[in-house]
Amino acid sequence: MCRTTNLIFSQKGKLDLTNESISKAMIAAGVQVSGEAVQKYFSGSSGVPLDNLGAFLRTLGLKIVLSETPDISADEYRALKMFAGKYLTVGEDPE
Repeated sequence: MCRTTNLIFSQKGKLDLTNESISKAMIAAGVQVSGEAVQKYFSGSSGVPLDNLGAFLRTLGLKIVLSETPDISADEYRALKMFAGKYLTVGEDPE
């Protein structure tokens, strides 16, 4: 199995989610999907439609992060950006 598949199965087990509970959470997010369809995702007999992928991963406590997006919280990113700006300009003459 690929790393992503292992992560998805691990999250499902760690959160003790059933196919029905995943289905209900996805329906609450506005995606109409049955527990049977979720079972097909996990059995490999059907893939998760791209339009449903975000809701599916959020239900498992995962998120999609663009490759150019830092993998840290937004608050931590802003703090690091502020400190970098402050300390990279130390000793420079103010304009």
